[in-house]
Order: sequence, then C-alpha cells, then structure tokens
Amino acid sequence: MLIVLDNARDADQVRPLLPGSPRSAVLVTSRADLRPLVLHDGAHQLTVPLMSPAESRALLGGTRGPRPSEELRDSLAEACSHLPLALRIMDERLRLETVETAPALLRDLQDERLRLDLLDSGDEATSVRTVFSWSCQRLSTSSARLFRLLGTAPARWLDVPAVAALAGLGPAEARRGIEELDRAWLLESLETDHVRQHDLLRDYAAELAEEQESPEEIRAAFDRLCSHLLTVTAAAVRSVTRPQASESAEAVEPAEPGASGAPAASSRPAERFDDPQAAEDWLARTIDTLALVADRAADTGPRWFPTELARLLDRHLDDRRQLDCAHRLHRASATAARRIGELEAEAHAELGLAVVALRRSRRSEAEPHLERAMALLEEVHDPVWPETGPSS
Repeated sequence: MLIVLDNARDADQVRPLLPGSPRSAVLVTSRADLRPLVLHDGAHQLTVPLMSPAESRALLGGTRGPRPSEELRDSLAEACSHLPLALRIMDERLRLETVETAPALLRDLQDERLRLDLLDSGDEATSVRTVFSWSCQRLSTSSARLFRLLGTAPARWLDVPAVAALAGLGPAEARRGIEELDRAWLLESLETDHVRQHDLLRDYAAELAEEQESPEEIRAAFDRLCSHLLTVTAAAVRSVTRPQASESAEAVEPAEPGASGAPAASSRPAERFDDPQAAEDWLARTIDTLALVADRAADTGPRWFPTELARLLDRHLDDRRQLDCAHRLHRASATAARRIGELEAEAHAELGLAVVALRRSRRSEAEPHLERAMALLEEVHDPVWPETGPSS
C-alpha cells in the first residue's frame, strides 16, 4: 500500500501516521524541513528543484488552445520563476488567450506589482501567495523580519555580509536566519556565501514588508545596505588598483557627513581585502547588484550612494572597458545629483557619460554631456577636469 501525505506541516504531524508494516510505503510532500524523519525514522529525502527551462517550456501551452512561440514560453517561464504551481496557473491562463493577446499577458506578468495577482488561481489553497504563507507561518520572529527586508532590496542576489547589513544583524545571527529561510525554501543559500531569491518570493516578501514594516524601517534597512556596499567597494578598489584607487577611495569616505548626506567613514565597519584577486572577484560578482542599488537610490534615496559609487568606480570600470555598467552608474549619479542640487557631482557624472560615449566612438552623443558638464563646472567656478576623471 502507498500512503501519500501531502503538504505536511512538520515531522511531528507525520510521525503518528507512519505505518508499522514493511509492506506499506509513505510518500510525504512538504515545504518544511523534514530532516528529523531522515535522522530518526529512516526516511529518504528527495529535494525537488525548480523546473528547468526546457521542462517549464514544455508545461506552457500544451495540447489545448494556441501554442505560443518558444521565445514567449521561455519568457513566461522566467517570469514564473520556473515554479511548478505558477507554471500550471499560467498554462491555464494561456488557454484563454490568443496568439495576439499572449504577449500582453507576458507584459503584465513581468510587472512586479501585478505578478502575484495574475498567479492567483481563484482557489485560496492553491494560490502562490498561500503556498508561500505556509512557509512563513513557521518562521521565528527574527527570520520572518529578515525575509520581509530581503524583499525590499532591489537585487535578487546578495552576499551574507550584505544581508546582515540590510537587516542590522551581526554575522552569526544573520547566518542563523539565512539557514532557517533556506530550510523553509524561502531563499537559496549558495556555496559562494551568497543567497538568492527568485522574483516571486521577492515580490511576496516585499508585500509583507509594506504591510508589516514601517516606512522608516524600510528606509533605514536600505540605507544600511548602501553604506555597507559603499564601504566594501572602497576596500575592493583600494586592493585592486593601488595606489591610485586609494586616493579615490579616500575621497568618497568623508570624515564627517557632508552636503551629500553620506555617513561618516568612522561610523562604518572597517573592510579590507588582503588578496587583490579576491577583491577583483568581489567586484565582478557584485557589479550588477551595485548598479541595481544605485538605480533605486537615485530614485528614492539615499542619493549620496550613486554619486559616490560612480566616483569610486570611475577609473576601475573605464580601465576594464565595462562601458554598459559605467553608463548605468553615471546616469544614476547624474539623476541623483540633479535632485539634490550637487552641481559638481552632476558635472562629474556628465563627464563620465561623455567618456563612455567617446569610448563607443559616438562623438555626437558625447557632445551634449560635455557641454552640460562644462556649464556646471563654470557655475561652481571650477572649470577643471576633476582628478577622478577617466584614465587615458
């Protein structure tokens, strides 16, 4: 006899139902950590990962209704985070669409404000929100708060020290929270000392944060993340490009808070990289996260973050011809500086945008940025190319 116990709360709920006869087998499904059954009851644990892109594609637009293009199905699967329940709900929605209207469904699904609503099956027991809530209900108070704050970060991928800074936790406490969230399938803990959440989990965490955290706490968490990332970036650049980067790094760590509102260096924990290659690797892994955080900060604050980050990484990105990222950071810096009235910082950002355009052999695109930069520098009576300008 095969007994199926679906959606078990924990090992204690299952244990009284285990048969005593070797002729019977039990299949238990759960989002909870059932390792006690492995340790004490001889169970064999099988972890079911998210579906692969090929499996997700096969599940979407199957036998009934119009079959979307492979490209559209891949995009829909990505927006569903390859989560089986989300894919099944989206497959049912696709059956009601035509080839012409299916792309509009994808656009809605890619909107983080609409995504979870679109993945509501109409049955509370099988909606994506409900399934996630089952896992959250079992969390400790500290881990539940950590989960909510992770949803407020603009990046789906953070290292453990950044997670600790975001939540205002010490390293050991942050690791305990991460381990609990990992056991509850609310994040993925990677071997590289990083954590990752797919978009649906981040959307759900952000909803909970908006409901349960004050705007002040959400803002404070993001400020802590920005301060941490700026400090570690400065340390990494110093390690990778001594001695030039040391001068640049010192420039973005003022002794006292200035007009930009950046926190004093003395208020931030010391960070250093003993190995330049480790620093280079950290920058390579984290540059996309830095760009995402800079974009958010330019829009909502703290607006000192993109301006100082762009100054700090200017030479590093230019030397490595990472032009897309340089353009993105300088654009965020220009936006932030304009909004807080920092003319010199805006001029530096405009010069950076001009250099990126020239590196791409787009002279006509560079000219307006150069003109804007010169006008701003004249306004602050300093029409001199900043020392932190691009390398030759």
